[in-house]
Amino acid sequence: MNLLLSFLGTGRLTREGERVQGRGKYEVAKYKFSNNQIIETSMFSEALKKIYNIDYSIIIGTYGSMWDELFLYLYENEIEENREYEEFWSNLSEQILKNRNNKNPKLEESIKEKLINYLKEKKVYAVILGQPLLNKTQQKEFYYNLSQILNDIILQNSVDKIYVDITHSFRHFPTISLPIILIFKNAIKKIKEIEFIYGIYEYRDENNITPVVKLPIFEDIINQMVAVDKLLNYNDASLFIEEVKKDNKNNNTSKIDEFSKSINLGLMDLVIRNYSRILNLNLNVNSKILEFAFNEFKNRFNFLSNVNENIYNIEKIRATLKLIEVYLNTFKVGEVVILLSQLIDNLRNNNMYLEVINTNINNIGLRNQLLDIITNYIPKNTRIERLIDLIRNKIAHPELLDNNGNYTKEELELINNLSSSQIVEIIESTLNYLNNNLQ
Repeated sequence: MNLLLSFLGTGRLTREGERVQGRGKYEVAKYKFSNNQIIETSMFSEALKKIYNIDYSIIIGTYGSMWDELFLYLYENEIEENREYEEFWSNLSEQILKNRNNKNPKLEESIKEKLINYLKEKKVYAVILGQPLLNKTQQKEFYYNLSQILNDIILQNSVDKIYVDITHSFRHFPTISLPIILIFKNAIKKIKEIEFIYGIYEYRDENNITPVVKLPIFEDIINQMVAVDKLLNYNDASLFIEEVKKDNKNNNTSKIDEFSKSINLGLMDLVIRNYSRILNLNLNVNSKILEFAFNEFKNRFNFLSNVNENIYNIEKIRATLKLIEVYLNTFKVGEVVILLSQLIDNLRNNNMYLEVINTNINNIGLRNQLLDIITNYIPKNTRIERLIDLIRNKIAHPELLDNNGNYTKEELELINNLSSSQIVEIIESTLNYLNNNLQ
C-alpha cells in the first residue's frame, strides 16, 4: 500500500484576511515529474495520487486552510447534483474565510466532523488543527492526532511506501511530522520506504511548467543520525556499516563489523584482537558525520590499544574494568556479568590475583573491604544481600568457585530475579572498589 502525507495551506491573503485576486485557491500549474509526465492541476496532492498510485492520503492543515477548495476538488460532481453537498460546502467556506488572520479561529464541531467523514469516504484522512502549533500543547495534540491516524491505517495495511509532500502549508508541519513517520519506519518497522516530494511552483517557466523534485537527502541524513546513535550509544555498528557502504560501495567494513560483534559478545580477548584491526583503519567516506562518529567510536576504546590478549597483567585487568564501565553506561548487564566472571576466573587461575591482593589491599581484608563498599551502595534486601555475598566471595575467595570458575545455575537464577538497575548498582560498587585498588 502507498500512503501520501500532504499539507494544506491558506492560500495568499491580503492584510484584511481576504484571498488575493487570482489566488483564492492554489493556482493551476503543470507539474512535471522525473519521468517527464506532466499533470495540470491546482491540487498538487491529487497529481501525486495519480503518479504514485496512492491508496490513502493524510492531509494536515489548520482551521484556516483551504479545506473548502479541497472538498470542492474532490466532490465537485456531488456539489453540482446534490443540494446537501452544496450547502455543506457553502457553510464550510464561510467559516474558513472568517478564520483568516483570526487569532482565535473556530470551526463548528459538526462541520469539522462532517468534513473528516466526507474526506474519509475519498480515502483522505484529515488532521485539522485550531492553531498553527504555536505552543507545546498544540504540538502535542498534533503529534497524538497524526500518530493515531498512522496507527489506524497501518493496523489495516502494511505501508510499502509513504510519500511526504512538503510543498504547501506552514513549514514546521513537515518538520514535526518527520520524526513521527521515522518512528513508524525505523522503530515499529511498519513503513518500508519514505520519499520526500517538493513541487517548486516558484521555479515554473514561461509555460507554467513546474518542476517536481525528490529530496532523498532528507532520509539519508536521518538514517545517518540513527546509525550514529546506535554506534556511539549502544556499540552497535550494523546500521552504521550500511550507511558507510551507501557513501562508498567499495569501502571494506568487515573489520568494523567484527569488532562491533565482539563488543556485544563481551569476550575480552576477542575484543582486544578485533580492536587492533580497526586501530589504524580510516573510513574512505564523504560524510564527515560518519567519519567523526567512527573516530569517536575508536577513541572510546583507546584503553585497549596497548593490551596484549595473550598476556594477563595489571594493564589487562584495568582494560577489563574500563570495558565493564562502557557496558554499564549502556546498561548491557549481560556483558557485564560475562566480563566480571572472566575477570574472577582469570584472577583465580593467575598469579596476578595474589599480586593484586598483596600490592593494593594495604593489609585490609578484601572480603571486609568489599562488604563496606558494597553496602554503602545497595539498599537492604534479602535477594540483593545474597548477590552481594555471591560477588564478594567469588572475588575474595576464589577457592569457593565451581570447577569452571563460573556462576552456577542457581546463582544465575538469582541474578535473573533482580532488576537490571539493582544488578548494575551491585556490579558498579564492586567495580569501583577494584578500580580504586588497581590504580
